[in-house]
Amino acid sequence: MRIANPGQRRTVRFDPQQGREVITGFGEEFVLNCPFCRDQRSRMRVSETYYPTDQSRSHRWHCFNESCHTNGVLATRFNLRISSVWREAQRSCAGDLWLPTTTVLTPGDAVVPIVLPPEFLSLTDSTSNHDARNYLTSRNFDPEQLARDWNVGYVDESDSSQPRIVRRLIIPFYQIETLNLVGWQARAIEQSDQPKYLTATGFRKSLHLYGMPGVTDRSEIVVVEGVTDAWRIGRNAVALLGKSASQTQLDLLVDLASKASAVLVALDRDAETDAMELIGRLQRQLSLRAVSKRVLRCLPPDGRKDFGECRPEEVEHALRQARADAGLLSQSAGTIIIPPARDVSRLPIASAISRPPGMNPLQVIQHTGRELTASARLDAAMNPILRKIEQHGLLLDERWNPSSTNDLPELKRMRLSAAPTGGRLRTRLSQNRSRTGRITASQYSCQSIPLRLRPAVVVGEGRTLISADYRAFEWRVAAALSQDSQLLTDFGSPDFDLYAFLVSQFDDLKHDVSSARPIIKGDSIQALYDFIDDGTASDGKTSVAEAIQRLFPRLMTWRQSVAAEALSSGFVTTPLGRVIDLTEGQDDLNRQRQAVNNLIQAHAAELFKQALIAMDQRLPPGARILLPMHDGVLVDCLTHQLDAVARGIRAAMTGFSNPMPVPLQVVIETGQNWGALQQWIETPSQ
Repeated sequence: MRIANPGQRRTVRFDPQQGREVITGFGEEFVLNCPFCRDQRSRMRVSETYYPTDQSRSHRWHCFNESCHTNGVLATRFNLRISSVWREAQRSCAGDLWLPTTTVLTPGDAVVPIVLPPEFLSLTDSTSNHDARNYLTSRNFDPEQLARDWNVGYVDESDSSQPRIVRRLIIPFYQIETLNLVGWQARAIEQSDQPKYLTATGFRKSLHLYGMPGVTDRSEIVVVEGVTDAWRIGRNAVALLGKSASQTQLDLLVDLASKASAVLVALDRDAETDAMELIGRLQRQLSLRAVSKRVLRCLPPDGRKDFGECRPEEVEHALRQARADAGLLSQSAGTIIIPPARDVSRLPIASAISRPPGMNPLQVIQHTGRELTASARLDAAMNPILRKIEQHGLLLDERWNPSSTNDLPELKRMRLSAAPTGGRLRTRLSQNRSRTGRITASQYSCQSIPLRLRPAVVVGEGRTLISADYRAFEWRVAAALSQDSQLLTDFGSPDFDLYAFLVSQFDDLKHDVSSARPIIKGDSIQALYDFIDDGTASDGKTSVAEAIQRLFPRLMTWRQSVAAEALSSGFVTTPLGRVIDLTEGQDDLNRQRQAVNNLIQAHAAELFKQALIAMDQRLPPGARILLPMHDGVLVDCLTHQLDAVARGIRAAMTGFSNPMPVPLQVVIETGQNWGALQQWIETPSQ
């Protein structure tokens, strides 16, 4: 915590034109990390500026982080937490702070729509010597053009806006299809200790791009950081409003890029790492959609920090230079061209291709023009389904509490994450974080909710929760890949339990199968993947490995051949064409293990995605996929739909267009909460 403008008081002056007092100095304020949003950039300010001088003193503090005032949500700010935080702030500031009162909104409370401040003055209506006009003119911007094309305005002082505004440009954001206002930012026109930009309360800028993209197949899209950069470049520019792109912004960029001839990433000079990361993410997403576009870095001119401070001729020169450096300008006309793809059909996939940063061999093949693989087409088909699943989320029971107080912190974290979305815990699903293509969750990883907290996940009235999991999925995939005749025969029996069968091979364990089964399950999976120098299973699992080798010799021979091929080529390839690079940062022993593990896991992911796609098509209105997990899925439906939905899930997870050589089995459980599910008993069809 630090003190800005120490010892100073807020100062005001009377403005005869407005007939009221306006702030001329912000006075002393405390600057600290916000305790409500895990802020690490000291974005919270405590000052007289941020609340009216009423006796309640209820708005003295303000956090300028976007997520902190999203939708005006204060439900996450429990009174006890506020009290302890502010008491600590009082101690740190020698008693100069007092505890504010707080209005807590529940998730059901109505959200006030975002509107422009009532004091909004269009630049067109401002006087010729207005401070806002003078500021923009000094930066080589045309105020009339900004007002006409971007509806930029100005507010001298607004007590009613959220947050409060003093002497700032107002930059509105409109939804492109409906032209409805979705938010605004306020930019300071003079130097001060205040943040350069303020964001309207409730406006989630991470869900939007700023710009007027007039993109065609003969023009490029230019990605910049801020609004002034977009103003300077013009019609083809879109601003991230920061140095990095959220997943939503990335999806929007990919949609725009698919219509353009190329993408120029023109972030500021001090954002080189962020620019290269964005280029890699865009390349990956475009390749998954089977879209061949060039994504290039475009630097501001020498001596310039960003494009917003450039002259128009400097901007044009920088853009032309970026196109020329990448070979996108024809010598005769200066129009955008796309170089022909290299023929890589005769090159070894993993070793002979020079891979751009962040691209695996499969993406290089897509990037250079080779035929798109079935696995990549599968990933592309999954993307819209994952985006739809993300919108549902898991409903949390606000009244349920765990039996152990040790679980309270994690449960509180779940509820804090769910509060902004009406008590539903939402996650971000991705196919790109794992090289095997497994679907993983981030932000709050719902896949990792521990068993003891799953009773907190419930369904609404009149609905039922369904959990469907594959049985011995990895072993069945291994049987299909290895074509081990004994495994194929055993799995062909619907009553075959692999782990109970393995327990029966040990005299000291078979008297208590139920206790030994989970131990043998873990040991057998580890023995399937582990190697030592002579190729046998690793120490500590010898007895299980020997039993597996004796019972399933073809499986073990296949395992050795996969490992040997991976050591030779540096990659493995799934039946649907997913290429997994094994050349980086591994010793031979670990590379052998990863070869077998990644091949099985990646093909399991391919099968699971086929099942999810079929499931999405089969589910009737009223049923929805809530969460894909490692080898299973969570679905909810109307209670009267239960049997029909459960049958559809089973059919989707077991019936593939290209039948597996080994049948897949699915265990289905149902209930009212995730922690108390019971095996589904199918009602005979009428």
